[in-house]
Amino acid sequence: MHLAYGETKGNGREARRLYKQWFPARSIPSHPTFPVLPNYCEKPVRLPSQTTMQDVCEVLEERVLTRFEAAPSTSTWGCGGPVVKPKVWRIVHDECMHPYHVQKVQSLYTDDYPRQADFVQWMLGMKNNDPRYPAFALFSDEAKFS
Repeated sequence: MHLAYGETKGNGREARRLYKQWFPARSIPSHPTFPVLPNYCEKPVRLPSQTTMQDVCEVLEERVLTRFEAAPSTSTWGCGGPVVKPKVWRIVHDECMHPYHVQKVQSLYTDDYPRQADFVQWMLGMKNNDPRYPAFALFSDEAKFS
């Protein structure tokens, strides 16, 4: 477009016709577009380079992954910092990690095995007395009061 505008000595309508001759398959800009082109060259346009943006993304990904490795129960909201929440989820799932919230649950202790064995022995004894007892005791419906 610059070349066509220069060839026609700054005539926008002629530059449009010439550009249409050179590139018949392209969409042709309107004639007022051509005189504006030199203005874009006067102001330097600064775009971030791809490598810089890629480096920034890698640093942010490393920061998110480090936080999740240190504490898997970290929330995705607080972990990201400047990274938006969906991006945090994408980073975590791409690494096959799954954030979770810690929940208190029952756990087994070393003295649990004898207690379990005693319970099983008691249950077997109750079954010997009444064969229907395990089904009644283990699978009763608490909603029924009959």
